Formats: sequence, C-alpha cells, structure tokens
Amino acid sequence: EIEAELGRVRTGDRFEPRTIDLDIVMIEGIESEIEGTRIPDPDIATYAHIAVPLADLAPRQRHPETGQTLQEIAQGLPAGGLVRRLDVVPWPGTDSNKD
Repeated sequence: EIEAELGRVRTGDRFEPRTIDLDIVMIEGIESEIEGTRIPDPDIATYAHIAVPLADLAPRQRHPETGQTLQEIAQGLPAGGLVRRLDVVPWPGTDSNKD
C-alpha cells in the first residue's frame, strides 16, 4: 500500500527499476516467518546493500539470531560499491553515539 501511494507500479519483471521498494527485513524482538518471508531476513548478514542502511539507522541494534550489532555485521561485509549517505537520521528512540 505504501509503495503504491509513492508511485510504484508493479509489472511482471521483479527486477525492473522502480520508484520505491520497501521490504521488512527485521522487527525488534521477532523471529518468525510471515507470508513466506523469514524475519529477520537472512540476507542481512550476507549483503551490504541491506546491512549498511540498517546499521546507519540503528547501529547498536542486535540481530536476534547472531547477537551481533547491525554495525558489526555491516563492517564485516565488503561494501561492493555502496556509497554511504552522510545525512542519515537515526531511527527514533536510538542514539548512534550511545553503546
């Protein structure tokens, strides 16, 4: 619903360019499978394009399965051409400068 409100049009090609793509990859305190999707997404620990933005938002949030912080996970993955944004605002209720 949010994607549609922001102008996303779905076609048969899953990999075509799009205006926005939202995926739920982690919900604090929840380990589950929702509509065939594992939460937390196992790809968090594998792909920098998932781990790095999460770490930018909540660096000290711990992955419920690995126990690592999102920052630790992101730092352990090759950046592979990712460009980090400097204008990221931490998730409400978090302070990226706290331990």
